[in-house]
Amino acid sequence: MSTKVEKYRNREPVNDRDGFLRLNPNKSEIMSLIEETKRMGGKVLMEIGPGKIGGVSLEKDDLYIGVEPYFEGELSFAVNKAELGARVAVVNDVYQLPKFKPDLFLSIAPNPNDIENGMLFDYEPYIVGAGVVVLALDTRTREANSGSGIRGFVRKVECDLKEMGRREMGMEVVSGSISELLEDLGLERNCNLNSSADLGGRAVVVFSER
Repeated sequence: MSTKVEKYRNREPVNDRDGFLRLNPNKSEIMSLIEETKRMGGKVLMEIGPGKIGGVSLEKDDLYIGVEPYFEGELSFAVNKAELGARVAVVNDVYQLPKFKPDLFLSIAPNPNDIENGMLFDYEPYIVGAGVVVLALDTRTREANSGSGIRGFVRKVECDLKEMGRREMGMEVVSGSISELLEDLGLERNCNLNSSADLGGRAVVVFSER
């Protein structure tokens, strides 16, 4: 690996001045990026609520699309690395996105209250069309342990996915990383759970493959 690529993979937060990150591009720009990614053989990876840290690694022809209403202009891939040639687009709202079928729909530590209020249905077209859906659920915060508790939280996610027509589903308790799980689902990408401070490196993972 060249020094240039290694430096890129391990650098700190990137922003829209780098040419790597596109902040709030319009729908036609995003669709052009998606079409180019497919032509080049890359993966389209969609993450909901990444905060400041991307939850999945990126290879050189990949496109990462993040939906983050509280985005502050920088996104770090210091935990899950991004190779030179990958592109990133972040929007504040799902309604800014065109309709497309991501190879991965990912959400790490979604807020249990948001899930209870039907948040997943805001993303229904993307969940329905995704090759793989992965939700890494928080097991330790007060929100996750209130109400019907962890079991109820997991059951709600599973019921919502089933209502959207996802049938091939599974659940695992995972510590540290879900990279092996992604590989089993046909996506050789790293996903270190330390990208989220809420998880403490451990999660109940609900997943579905098409």
